[in-house]
Amino acid sequence: MPPNRGRRPSGVEPPEPWRSFLREVDARLQAPLELHCLGGFVVAQHYGTGRDTADIDFLAAIAHSPQDDAERLAGRGSELHRRHGLYV
Repeated sequence: MPPNRGRRPSGVEPPEPWRSFLREVDARLQAPLELHCLGGFVVAQHYGTGRDTADIDFLAAIAHSPQDDAERLAGRGSELHRRHGLYV
């Protein structure tokens, strides 16, 4: 099977509303934040499926700044969750 068959090309941004949500998360970070993700969001982004999900499941969040707590910034009940209806 060709290496990218059925996969979304790398470098393609996620569709709305995820694009706006993730841009706002990035804008609030003090330093890089690595999310090691899994679940429906990953499958939808990797394969370009239309599977709807309201969250990003992650195994680990590696913050390079102590102020960058992923769940505080963008978790359930956060300002970003209330604004976009999405959360990590």
